[in-house]
Amino acid sequence: MDEKIKDQEVLLVKDQKDENLKAVAGTDEKGGLKTVPPTAEHEQSFLKFDKHGNALENFLSNFMRQFKHPTPLNFFKVPFESAVASARVLSEMLKAPDVPSNKEMLDSARVNPSDYAGEQKQPFQGIDPDKVKWEQFEQMGVSRESLEKGKHLDDLLQYRKTPLIPIAIKIGEVSLYTDARLSLKASGDGTFIPVVHAIRKEPQLEREFFGHTFTDEDKKALRETGNLGRTVELVRCQTKVHNFTFN
Repeated sequence: MDEKIKDQEVLLVKDQKDENLKAVAGTDEKGGLKTVPPTAEHEQSFLKFDKHGNALENFLSNFMRQFKHPTPLNFFKVPFESAVASARVLSEMLKAPDVPSNKEMLDSARVNPSDYAGEQKQPFQGIDPDKVKWEQFEQMGVSRESLEKGKHLDDLLQYRKTPLIPIAIKIGEVSLYTDARLSLKASGDGTFIPVVHAIRKEPQLEREFFGHTFTDEDKKALRETGNLGRTVELVRCQTKVHNFTFN
């Protein structure tokens, strides 16, 4: 999957006068919303937003200025790469929005346009490279120059993870070599330090999980959205898990 696609999000919208959830495709000449069904055949029409930028805020801000009191609309923000599957899950949950587990997930994805009715935000600012502790990268065999040469420096400075790159971790007199993705996080003194994201194995969905056997639909939902979208009972721990997820 293209790393840029992973950073893209789309808006889903539900008009109270329409029972169907739609994907936002843009605006028409009057500033009204253009929508398409949230299906695979319409994916290329989805209006996409970089989650690290402010395009979404600007879009909603312009929309609210155009329509001071728009028809009651419910907006939901979901990743582009799982938009179709997420739309299916949210559509089902909207049929029973007051169920606690449904309400929790709907609220986590909900976007309130009125929050963007004011001034547009300042342009997105990346990380100042002079505030990065490059010496900590060098301890892993990675330099600023090597990141720049590999065209990974911009990923770091734009708050994104790099692709997998080789690193060396020294433990005593032993060096361990592996591939990992790197990102930056702010430290208490205003500088930025590296974060190592080790390779994770794909979950073993073919195996029984605390007494629950995943159906084909379960596996598809988990792989595409990271969310089961329903409640299951785990026999061994005698508890119910709402919206089972994995990372």
